Amino acid sequence: MKIAICEDEGAATKRLSDIIRAWEKEKGVFAEIFPYINAEKFLDDWNENEDYDIIFLDIKMDKMDGMDLARRIRRTNLDVAIVFVTNIKEFVTAMESYEVTAMRFLDKPVKKEKVFLCLDKVNQNGKNKKYFLFDDPEKKFRIAHEDIIYIKKSSNNANIVTAIGTYSLRRTVAQLLEELDDELFIQSHKSYIINIRRIKFLYNDQIIMSNGVRLPLSKSFVIEAQKRFVDYSIRKDREK
Repeated sequence: MKIAICEDEGAATKRLSDIIRAWEKEKGVFAEIFPYINAEKFLDDWNENEDYDIIFLDIKMDKMDGMDLARRIRRTNLDVAIVFVTNIKEFVTAMESYEVTAMRFLDKPVKKEKVFLCLDKVNQNGKNKKYFLFDDPEKKFRIAHEDIIYIKKSSNNANIVTAIGTYSLRRTVAQLLEELDDELFIQSHKSYIINIRRIKFLYNDQIIMSNGVRLPLSKSFVIEAQKRFVDYSIRKDREK
């Protein structure tokens, strides 16, 4: 598990690191810890590599604070877990918390059992999640399946559309379906693969996705798409 700590107090970083090491030893999970003394240093690395599983952010830091940093993170990554570390006197509105989908707020000094709960949750989610991995000419990308809305084949490229951006690579539709290996992705047209998790409305000739985009649904794929969508909806209802 890759863990970033963005904290300008050395004692607070050490306490959190010690707790993470205790969790690592108890759970038998290898943890890499990357400490940062400010948001700016974190962003320098973040722009090169977004491959963290959980980020602990101090809310109150010089220059860019933890909340502003979380907003920057969410511009390009909806998946990484964010945990705010804060003094009780600091106040964050529910709207701000919702905006950056924070997992939890931990009061300083952080308590072992609460940090363990955060790490346990992220570790379990990591086991259950599926990711699509591919190499871009400049960097590697890892996209959670649930973050993909649809994929469009255009000329020699396939465009993977997510809520935070579009990623292009050279693949055929058949290759993508094989690499995804996920029953919740289905071909809806010769040029489109859709994520059933992201369907908003499904009609006989078109599909409206969660981002509002209307995609074509070919006759040869409509029966299978309807079946998969109904099965998925029933399963989600049962899980509530």
